[in-house]
Amino acid sequence: MHNTLIIIPPDPRGQEYTREMRCQEKREVLGTLKPPLTPALLCALFRDNRIPFLAIEHCNAARAADRMRGNRFSPGLILMPTCTPTIIRDMEFARELKEKTGAATAAFGPHTSGIPAQTLEEFPGLDYALIGEPEQTCLALARGEAPAGLPGLAYRKPGGGVAVNPPRAPGDALDAMPFPDWSRFDLSRYRVPLFGERFLHVELSRGCPYHCEFCVAPLTHAGPVREKSAD
Repeated sequence: MHNTLIIIPPDPRGQEYTREMRCQEKREVLGTLKPPLTPALLCALFRDNRIPFLAIEHCNAARAADRMRGNRFSPGLILMPTCTPTIIRDMEFARELKEKTGAATAAFGPHTSGIPAQTLEEFPGLDYALIGEPEQTCLALARGEAPAGLPGLAYRKPGGGVAVNPPRAPGDALDAMPFPDWSRFDLSRYRVPLFGERFLHVELSRGCPYHCEFCVAPLTHAGPVREKSAD
């Protein structure tokens, strides 16, 4: 089992970006940022599975290291969301954190889902590229499971080169997922445009019956539509 750092990378050149699975846009596109639903779900999963973790958002590597020292936290695994518009800066950040901590680094999102092998080949500071829905794969890595054969994962082989495992089957037990743990994040960042009121996401389903060419949802949440029960 690894102490796990869940971290949202800082924004490149002061430009704020949403990095929430299929959503990967600048703040000015919609006038707001979307809350980090997937990191909040990971926090809840790790809490319920008694995996030691620390969540940090939007700070550089030096400040993140200070936070870890202040919490007497030494990670063995670092998990972060990423997206195509920010991939270069995010991977520089992953390299910086890896150098400071010696921890293995893993990233998830549409970019790693679409081109996992290429992502690892282009960015040597990244150890794992997750494919599709990341929660169960992140949990397996945090538990210390071997990457070989772990569904939904691309990783560096010990002898060199990259291995890409088969995708993880879409999970149909959405009701078994805990409620997101929003307490770990600064929710004042996420406000409805025009009105300025705070908002959060409520996930009712995953999957999509359509295959729009412009949308990356089939990369991050593949498979048929799966709905949560009304309960």
